Amino acid sequence: MRLLESRRILRSAAAVLSAASVLVLGASALPAQAERPPAPATQGCATLQYIERTIHYYGDRDFDPRDVPVGLMIAYFDDIYTADGATLVGHGAGINHMVSRTAEGHVMQYVTEQFQLPDGNLVAEGVMDRYRVANLQWVSIPIHGTSGKYRGLAGVWTWRVTTIGDPQIPVDSRITLCGPGAGALTQEASS
Repeated sequence: MRLLESRRILRSAAAVLSAASVLVLGASALPAQAERPPAPATQGCATLQYIERTIHYYGDRDFDPRDVPVGLMIAYFDDIYTADGATLVGHGAGINHMVSRTAEGHVMQYVTEQFQLPDGNLVAEGVMDRYRVANLQWVSIPIHGTSGKYRGLAGVWTWRVTTIGDPQIPVDSRITLCGPGAGALTQEASS
């Protein structure tokens, strides 16, 4: 039954991934990604910090998270907590699709994730190096505000998995947003 549910979810996700075909072709030519978390927010920008924990994920086959095959698709659902991990503040849902392997053997992963926070929603999407993810290194992709006080803001989502082997796949997330009104953003975790 779980396999049938996983396949249904992944078929639905395939429509989202078809829009990524342009990204797939250029995935191996991407520049190196962030080695560390983003610098502190500059004027007109704000950085939000969260901890994400995966509550459910569905893959189209069994896999070792340190060595995933090209073609693997994963749908996942996260709970989003304050930076100290103490308070649930939102939810996330996303799709990972392993799209290509570089000459160095690194698998490139197309990611799209939607963040649902009390004061608005965000969407991030882009291609990243799965080797960096599996080795607990920082990765970054573009993010855009789609509603609430984030609407019209854009920036970078930088994150890293903090522990391999934890079934909740804890992620240290940093979202830097820039644009009109970004300097006025506050975050529950800072209170």
